[in-house]
Amino acid sequence: MPSNVKKIPTLPATPALPHNPIYLGIGGNLPMAGYDSVVDGCVAALTQLAALPEVRLHHISAWYRTAPVPLSDQPYYSNAVAHIGSTFSPEALLAAIHALEAKFGRTRREANAPRPLDIDIIDFAGMIRTSPPPILPHPRMASRKFVLTPLAELAPNWQHPATKQTIAELLADLPIAQKIKRI
Repeated sequence: MPSNVKKIPTLPATPALPHNPIYLGIGGNLPMAGYDSVVDGCVAALTQLAALPEVRLHHISAWYRTAPVPLSDQPYYSNAVAHIGSTFSPEALLAAIHALEAKFGRTRREANAPRPLDIDIIDFAGMIRTSPPPILPHPRMASRKFVLTPLAELAPNWQHPATKQTIAELLADLPIAQKIKRI
């Protein structure tokens, strides 16, 4: 694992809990009450997710400051990718994520609106599905540098489950205009 990837202490091991590769995109661009920064709030949310008996947080990438996609005048985002293991089904994990987002102040009004917390299931153990939600892998992940760059830190040999493109190929196909800076 690259030296810039942080190893997150995990809760005590549970034999029935798999170390399957589930990747979550996490970020936000609005402050959360009680936290000094968006990153602090996102880390607190990941910590609460990992406290669930069905979830283990294995690693988290570095954090990045990124322009909104699509580009707009809203504040820049802080984004990272987390590698977890879980006994949850994709639907149950999505429900747990939505509950956590609501707890941290997220309201879903319109697409691409500013938000304090956004957690997306990027890849669920290579599963491919178009319904029911969540769609897997995440349908817009391949066009987002703020997902692919931190994912490449955690899984440099990762391949898109549907297209079989490598992470390097996906990154090379992105427009250079997507702004991203490690923080």
